[in-house]
Amino acid sequence: MLMPKIRRTFLTAFCLLVSLLLSVREAGAQKPGDEPVATISFGDGRPVSVITYSDLITQLALEASTPLETPSSKDLARALQFVINQRLLLSPAREEAAAFGWPSSDTDVRKQIGTIMAHFPSSAEFEKRLRIAGFDSLKDERFERLMAERVLTERYLDVHFRLPHKATPEEEALYYDNIYVPEFREKLPGILRPPLEEKRKEINAIITERREAFVIEEFLIGAKTARPDRDNKGPLGRRSSTLSKAVRF
Repeated sequence: MLMPKIRRTFLTAFCLLVSLLLSVREAGAQKPGDEPVATISFGDGRPVSVITYSDLITQLALEASTPLETPSSKDLARALQFVINQRLLLSPAREEAAAFGWPSSDTDVRKQIGTIMAHFPSSAEFEKRLRIAGFDSLKDERFERLMAERVLTERYLDVHFRLPHKATPEEEALYYDNIYVPEFREKLPGILRPPLEEKRKEINAIITERREAFVIEEFLIGAKTARPDRDNKGPLGRRSSTLSKAVRF
């Protein structure tokens, strides 16, 4: 499959002092609106991608166990990192979708929404959090557009990171013998351990997930640290995106 070229990119911290923003929130001052917290600049003439405080709140709204009214600095920093990663992946994902005719269909969007909503106790609770984040409802065009973008990035991750890194039967057997069995004996001494075939699916998922996480992390680290004045190649053999230091909470 043809691989899209990820153009050289750099991330610049915007002129907002996040520590000041957090201290204002902790003091109970007025709630921030769309203050920019970071920008992603592309070196090919495309518009600068601005990440705002509301983008962070939107991401936190999609996490069932994260408070929205008084998010911690840790939660905000994690949300910022997630949004940066999504923006970096979205550019090549869009290029590939256009090249191969892989648009996000209404069915894809509904499935993506359903996947996220499954982590919430009810659809009403989910919609409540969306309204706190500034959306009218599940049918809000801005929310559906966000979910359509998420479909593209998830498909891109599947094609280039997840599917090529599935565990083999040999790797499953090694994990079973060297990790699963010793841990099982330590936790449940004297109990007959389940056979490999019974645990193969679970072990496959563990290995694949850990491998995917490592490869994706290495790819994103390369995207954020490569020098813009060098012809860097990323872990997939393409020119890496280039970023400067991100805003820190």
